[in-house]
Amino acid sequence: MPDSQPSPAAGPQLRRATSRRTAMLLAAALIMLLCVSLIALDIRHTSEARELRLSQAEKVLGNFTRSLAQHAEDKIKEADTYLAQLVERLEAEGMGDAHAARLHPLLMDSVRDMPQLHGLFVYDETGRWIVNSQPVLLTQYNNSDRDYFIQHRDDPSRRVFIGPPIRSRSTGDWIITVSRRVDQPDGRFGGVALATMAMAHFNEYYKGYDIGASGTISLLLTNGTLLARHPFVEDAMGASLAEQALYRDHVLVAERGVLREAGEYGERLVAFRHLKRYPLAVVVTQSREEVLAGWIGEARRGTLGVVLLSISLAGAGLFVLRLMAQRLRAEDELRDARDALREANVRLQRLAAEDGLTGLANRRAFDERLAAEIARARRERTPLSLLLVDVDHFKPYNDLYGHLEGDDCLREVAALIRQVATHRGGDFAARYGGEEFAVLLSGTAEDGAARVGERLRAAIADAGIEHAGSPCGYLTLSVGAAALCIDMPGDAQDLMRRADRALYQAKHDGRDRVVVDVASPG
Repeated sequence: MPDSQPSPAAGPQLRRATSRRTAMLLAAALIMLLCVSLIALDIRHTSEARELRLSQAEKVLGNFTRSLAQHAEDKIKEADTYLAQLVERLEAEGMGDAHAARLHPLLMDSVRDMPQLHGLFVYDETGRWIVNSQPVLLTQYNNSDRDYFIQHRDDPSRRVFIGPPIRSRSTGDWIITVSRRVDQPDGRFGGVALATMAMAHFNEYYKGYDIGASGTISLLLTNGTLLARHPFVEDAMGASLAEQALYRDHVLVAERGVLREAGEYGERLVAFRHLKRYPLAVVVTQSREEVLAGWIGEARRGTLGVVLLSISLAGAGLFVLRLMAQRLRAEDELRDARDALREANVRLQRLAAEDGLTGLANRRAFDERLAAEIARARRERTPLSLLLVDVDHFKPYNDLYGHLEGDDCLREVAALIRQVATHRGGDFAARYGGEEFAVLLSGTAEDGAARVGERLRAAIADAGIEHAGSPCGYLTLSVGAAALCIDMPGDAQDLMRRADRALYQAKHDGRDRVVVDVASPG
């Protein structure tokens, strides 16, 4: 029998088998590489999503502290301003019984007008109660032992004093004290004027902020004394936080900040901000666990999906092209998710710059636009005008018709401002706060600003919005205008100050008018 010889086809078959084995090995390697890559991408994406969630929560807390600090500053400033006027009147007219009798109804009305106030009190140099905002003056009490009385008695300065929280002797309620010294004509200590702020007012306001079940909002003096807290803990009122690491290492050394802290209650996010005019700070905390609660479920579902996909790919033994197609599909899904996230961020940015009630720009967007318009006016050497618009007698309108009608009124005013004052592309309108609006008129000098302001005032008057609380029976506007002309010095604050001054003059002159603050160039 002749020796067997290899078939002529054996060589190509062997080469094809080797090629198939190589292709299978390459396919297996690509499958493994793809599975590892998917898992790595999921880990990275999960980590980035976690960090994004924390970063977004930090921004929200930072915005919370800015809003809360502004609220505290506004409420305390309102009480402090009233105290300063009261002290001036007491020092001019004295504390006699006749003057006290005249002051009594005024103090009662003032407390009704300022919901944050618990009461207004005047004490003589011995701590005796002279007059207050209560219906009946309680003469059996003496407040010479209170911290604020001792502070003003021993300190001749005229600075406002914000004291630790105390319980009211007349009602037993928790209060925050804001006080000023009253001097006799010869400069000696003559007594104290006191405004007590209801802690319940702050606690009720703080309930409107979503900080989770474990979050806290605290208002404290810069020496570490706790004034108000949400949730309210009575035993903590007046406690000193000065020795806590958070206060000592962060709140005490910086005006504002956002940080992540690990403490006895677990890891949490912390944001704080100092008030500009008063020795107070706002601190907001939120549990990191609560911030990440939604993210954890999403991460588990995402990881489970990636693991199942990897097992399915390995078991099915798909060849390279199908693996590549699936990988491309996965990349398309990731790209779609990224685009959706980008679109969501754009929507959030737009909402962050828009006033939710009127649809106009909000205060933040206005501040940014004002700075940009001033820079452009300087660069292009063109004038820029600002209108500050205030709805006259708006508080009586709310009192008469209710807040829902008040909201509708503001929407209608905003619509007329948009229609009358912003028909040009470069003009810009915003709700500046409450019932006050602001309009930027690019390329417009003082005379043009006056004309636009008058058209706007007339449009509101012509609208005939009923207002029984107004002397004229319908809704009116007061407009203050100021212009930044070529070669005129000044910045955004100067322009705002001049427009605000003009608005104040319009109010002072009887409302329902336009006043232009005319500034000399140079």
